[in-house]
Amino acid sequence: MNVNNTKSYKVKNMMSKKLEIPTQPEEDSVGYISTVVYTASGALPVPDAIITVYNINEAGEENVLFHLVTDRSGNSPLITLPVMRGEREYEFTTYNIRVQAIGYYTTNVLDVRVFPDVTTTYRINLIPTAQGSDNENGQTVVIPSIPLDITN
Repeated sequence: MNVNNTKSYKVKNMMSKKLEIPTQPEEDSVGYISTVVYTASGALPVPDAIITVYNINEAGEENVLFHLVTDRSGNSPLITLPVMRGEREYEFTTYNIRVQAIGYYTTNVLDVRVFPDVTTTYRINLIPTAQGSDNENGQTVVIPSIPLDITN
């Protein structure tokens, strides 16, 4: 039997049947966050700041995804995060970022949107603590929702 006849036979056989392409759920995409940490005036980078990326699970508990440390330029490594696919027109997944450094108040950035195949850079300015004070009085930045969020 020659190879060409075999291929021809398979093609004819396939043509006689209805071809159904199996549907598989789309795989999740990834998006990226880049953070740069500076002093409140933006004049100096903050090295050794701890960047924590987390989300909140159904039980209301914090689910830590990454702990990173800024370099001497105040930059963290690029953070790769999953973006869940769904029925929305514009796909994104929200995460939270916490930035902590010795001598600075903690900063929380809530509801950071991560879009598929997009790198978003967050410049975070830390406020120095008063000498002898604790680090409990930080700042929280909430990224507000927009009408697009509601329709999604």
